Amino acid sequence: MKTTDYVGDVGVIAIASALKTNTALTDLTLSFSYFGDKGAEALSEILGRESVLGTLDLAGNRFKSAGAIKLAGALKANTSLKRLVLKYNEIDAVGGVAVAEALQGNTNLEVLNLDGCLIRDAGARCIADVLRANSVLHTLDLSRNEITSDGLRALAGALAVNKSLQALALRYNIIEDDAISLLAGTLADNESLKFLSLRGVAIGYIGMMSIGKALEKNGSLQRLTVSETLVHRVGWTAIADLKGRSFLTPNSKLVTDVLRFDREVLEQVAVATSRSNRRKLQQDAQIDAGAG
Repeated sequence: MKTTDYVGDVGVIAIASALKTNTALTDLTLSFSYFGDKGAEALSEILGRESVLGTLDLAGNRFKSAGAIKLAGALKANTSLKRLVLKYNEIDAVGGVAVAEALQGNTNLEVLNLDGCLIRDAGARCIADVLRANSVLHTLDLSRNEITSDGLRALAGALAVNKSLQALALRYNIIEDDAISLLAGTLADNESLKFLSLRGVAIGYIGMMSIGKALEKNGSLQRLTVSETLVHRVGWTAIADLKGRSFLTPNSKLVTDVLRFDREVLEQVAVATSRSNRRKLQQDAQIDAGAG
């Protein structure tokens, strides 16, 4: 069942009431339906029962931390939900902590999208605690949450022991190079993560070099997204340096892919690198253009 029309609290309460005896519906999408905490509370009641829902998409609504707390309470007892999308609901740190605490005992949720929920460092630290023990969650989106270096340090520590997470998005957070370097250090030995997005994160030379050196050892990461970021020019120079020195042997295509996503940056990189590197980058750009 999917709706992106105006439903509001009254409509969602009616839908939740109808679903109390549901034994067939497995996917429910109520994105951008303009309901608030009351609607979220009504949905929590069907989650807490013997639900068969596998996907619940509540992106872009108006519930806050109170609604998130109700949903989190239901998650503790739910055994069917595998994908939960709370994207673009300002549940803030209080709601983020509640959701994280609910996941401590949850063994079925595989995908969690908290993009734009403003859970900040407090929420990130609690999510990190979940990752240390969780072996089911494989996709996590924490983009646009005002997470700073403090929150990333906690997440990096969790990634050092987590063996199940395959995709992590940290786009448009407020992260400094020292924390990026710490994250890179965990990537060196991580064998599960296949996708990492740092799009919209300001990364300098030290951060990029740290990532590059980590990828010398890491053979599992398949896609690193830093396109359209606030990456400093010296950060892109670092990628060029790594590429020119033939680092990243197991991941050389990954670095090419990163450059492909930002063709305009090639000119900036070329200015900052040697003539031999410049020729190599131009050749790569022509190859990428032919393959794109």
